[in-house]
Amino acid sequence: MGRDQEFVLSNTIDKDAPNIINTMANLIKPCSRKDIAVVLETIASTFSINIPNEIGLEQYFRILQKYPTALLKECMEDILVKYKYARLPLPVEFTDRLEAPYEYHLGWLRKIAHDFYKLEIYKQSEYIK
Repeated sequence: MGRDQEFVLSNTIDKDAPNIINTMANLIKPCSRKDIAVVLETIASTFSINIPNEIGLEQYFRILQKYPTALLKECMEDILVKYKYARLPLPVEFTDRLEAPYEYHLGWLRKIAHDFYKLEIYKQSEYIK
């Protein structure tokens, strides 16, 4: 099996792929405690309710800190639009909204990184021939 004459190396995608993967990896990195605090404070302020004490807040931080900021903010928006109760949602009400999109985005990123890796291996093996 020789080189495929129709296969042309694209310098653009070769240069852009690592940047795209890095950008997406940064977007899916875990949020900060400050991000969680802002979300909880926004919900509490909007519903005119109190936030939990320090022990309760620690539980929210512990449970929600694995999720990316963008998804956490989307979750907050969904709660503000659809939530019918003037109380702070329980952590499970956040995770029910966050887990599926988080797993989807994380899986997509892993697949793209793996596909680019396989493409790079293929290109190098074709180049060496």
